[in-house]
Amino acid sequence: MGARILNLSAEGLMAESDGRFVTGSYVWINLPDVGLISAKVIWSRGGRVGARFTAPLSGPDYRHLIAFAA
Repeated sequence: MGARILNLSAEGLMAESDGRFVTGSYVWINLPDVGLISAKVIWSRGGRVGARFTAPLSGPDYRHLIAFAA
């Protein structure tokens, strides 16, 4: 299942997806050049989902992702 990240922080993300997500469940997210990280679904509605990473992204990984998206 794919998703498009709309908002990213070192602590979590908001994404748009056709998938169904259950609040409180855990998901794996594959971030470019960072790899798989786990996150807990905090909310889901209207085709959008908010998730908190189980461990925050490191400073270098976060900066790399922001530069990647620019």
